[in-house]
Amino acid sequence: MAMPLRVSREQARRFLVNRSGFGGRWAGPLMAVRGLGYVQVDPIQVVERNHHLVLRARVPSYQPEQLDHLLYRERELVEVVTTVRCIVPVETFPLFLTRFRALEARYRPGLSALEPTLEAVLGTITERGPMSPRCFDSREKVEGWWDPDGEAGTRAVSQALEWLWHFGRIVIHHREGNLRYFDLPERVLGPVEPRGDDGHLARLYFSAVGLADPRDVHFAWGRLKAPERKRLAEEAVARGEVLPVAMEDGGGLYYLPAGEEEELRNGRPAEGGLRFLPPLDNLIIDRRRTAAIFGFDYTWEAYLPPARRTYGPYTMAILAGEELVGRFAPRLNRRQGVLQVEGVWWQREPQGGFRDALEEWARWQGAQSVEGMP
Repeated sequence: MAMPLRVSREQARRFLVNRSGFGGRWAGPLMAVRGLGYVQVDPIQVVERNHHLVLRARVPSYQPEQLDHLLYRERELVEVVTTVRCIVPVETFPLFLTRFRALEARYRPGLSALEPTLEAVLGTITERGPMSPRCFDSREKVEGWWDPDGEAGTRAVSQALEWLWHFGRIVIHHREGNLRYFDLPERVLGPVEPRGDDGHLARLYFSAVGLADPRDVHFAWGRLKAPERKRLAEEAVARGEVLPVAMEDGGGLYYLPAGEEEELRNGRPAEGGLRFLPPLDNLIIDRRRTAAIFGFDYTWEAYLPPARRTYGPYTMAILAGEELVGRFAPRLNRRQGVLQVEGVWWQREPQGGFRDALEEWARWQGAQSVEGMP
């Protein structure tokens, strides 16, 4: 393998912050999603949902209805499920469809008990058009992904819809709140066929992540074992698609898309304004990379027992220029129109601006006031 390019952590931080769109480089949400490569979707709504918070941190004029328009009217974006649920540019869908077909070949033979429901659900959607789980009368239950072992607590039609979505046989036509309506890909997106292989999808991943760490379990958007992740990285280096990168004072290897060396070495300083990053923001989603390059240890504590939490179930990171300087725990009371701050923890408190930025951010979410500020 080629000798790694060595850079400082400061260079790496600057590169990642600028590349993640915090320099005002994207005029709207479509440009932002295309620039980021993906935005992760999550239903938790302590404040606004993750995907909206990610886009608002980069596009100050952003409003959630803009994303719905791009997803469900213009069809410029589409929601897919990889290792996580993501919104991606529609032009990348054929690459993901290749992975979905491989998943179907692997898992569908083991779903013999669910197969009649899979066929019935797909047949009904084919005949009738967009449908949600509530459109089906069957009350039959099976053991679902989130049920305790041995407990059949999930409707069979809901489980069938999830599998069909994972296999790329259906896509989300639209949402009503958190309720998803599914339809056939060709009716939603037009004719589409699988394209490429794991190497092509890995290239897309490298482009999205900027400095990719093969230790990341989400590497190349596949549940790959460590030897497979290493193989994909080394093959990409051999093809000249990426370069290995290491920090000057040690640490693991990262992989940089070819042609971005100059930006990594000599990127302009990042803007100094404060931004609030949700737990699944693209910049901090790789917790190991965040700790190694930014010196910021972040754990999303929503799924930890209360006794094991250090800060709280929902804390957001605070970005100031090129540094992650702290975290805070917001909670939006929509009925009262109040953003409650349940705690602020600084690693390096910025010289003013936090209150003003927080009040402006709260107004964007419909809050008239902020309470609990230290």
